[in-house]
Amino acid sequence: MNRESAPSAWETAAGIVPLAMFPYGKEETMNNRTLIALAGVLGLGEFVSAAIIWKENYPDAQPLFAVVFGVLFLIGMALVRSGRVVGGAIFIGLLCLFELITFPTWTRRVALDWAYQVSYGALALLGLAAVIAVLDKLQATDRTQAALRARG
Repeated sequence: MNRESAPSAWETAAGIVPLAMFPYGKEETMNNRTLIALAGVLGLGEFVSAAIIWKENYPDAQPLFAVVFGVLFLIGMALVRSGRVVGGAIFIGLLCLFELITFPTWTRRVALDWAYQVSYGALALLGLAAVIAVLDKLQATDRTQAALRARG
């Protein structure tokens, strides 16, 4: 048997690589868990933000918007947890992007506002980075699976 026809460590004798043998599952799961955790923290952060907005009671303050965004983050988290990773990641990514775009317009009157909002903006940036990591890994996985199917 020459070297080209010999099966590699990843191939069976029939030349088919079972997907369970391919080493990509652990990193993908870790990216998903990171995204789930960040979406949960961002969702809960919105509820805390709603309480702060309600308590400060500034003119034009809308704590209900923060509650809605908290629910939306938790919906995105639930989508990723249920296996709808692409849809959930895109949804969370759009929410994080909205948070980052509107960050400069948030009202900051006291030190608590500054500390909380800057921390929350940093979390939104981390959330967007996690979304990109999850989607990039899924795309790489799809390319790998397509290449394996083409070989077999």
